[in-house]
Amino acid sequence: MVLSVLIIIVSSTAVMTVETSARVEITVTGLNDSSSSSVEIQSVFSVQRRERWETWVYVMPHSRSNHYVSMLCAQYSKHFCTLGFFTHIMRENRTALANDSRTFYDLIMPTFRLINWFSFSDIFPEERGGCCGNQMGIYKEFGQAQNLSPFDYLSIVMNYTSEGKTVNLIKARYYERLCVNIITVIGFGPGSLKMKIKHKADFAIFVEDQNSFHLFNYYKLRQVLTFDWFKTNIICQDHEWICHVFPPELMESQNSSQTST
Repeated sequence: MVLSVLIIIVSSTAVMTVETSARVEITVTGLNDSSSSSVEIQSVFSVQRRERWETWVYVMPHSRSNHYVSMLCAQYSKHFCTLGFFTHIMRENRTALANDSRTFYDLIMPTFRLINWFSFSDIFPEERGGCCGNQMGIYKEFGQAQNLSPFDYLSIVMNYTSEGKTVNLIKARYYERLCVNIITVIGFGPGSLKMKIKHKADFAIFVEDQNSFHLFNYYKLRQVLTFDWFKTNIICQDHEWICHVFPPELMESQNSSQTST
């Protein structure tokens, strides 16, 4: 049974990390095939290696958005799409193996639909909504390059526990009608909040199947848009098993207000 396989995957043991003080660039991106070229999803942030900044990244679907990947995501889900786990932190005690890509393929192929990790490849449009060149490219860039095995990287991607996850990445488009920033890409993890926005305004998550928005106060974003809230109101709306295996600590639905368009 696939679900039992998933539970085994996410129970992987922790890996050790090595950090230096060098400056690096973290590119939050959707990768085409196994190369490092980016598509529309890009937000480049300077991160000090001494800051433990890493993030679990998701796309918010919106079929009428002018954000390319939000529109693509809306073709496959009404709630969210997974982009992967992005990190600059090196793991130790492992050397990349020649069969890493094949191993990761064997792991992700039966599981990608259960976590909405769809391909947005521009090189192979026929792969969009499927698997696995896009996902393998992200593993190569942010998993294998950090000395993570295919098993360990997928275990991290599929770890939906809330501990240590604060919203730390926001990419949004300004919507004049409501004077809000509609979130297109969001990430949760340790470290400071990094945003790509044009206007200092409240944030909104569009609800594709209800034509409405969840609204979040700009100044209280990290207090109210918690991973517990996101897991309960977004992720588990598509996949209830996630909240059964990783139950939210706080089942609060009142952290945001909702308005219709």
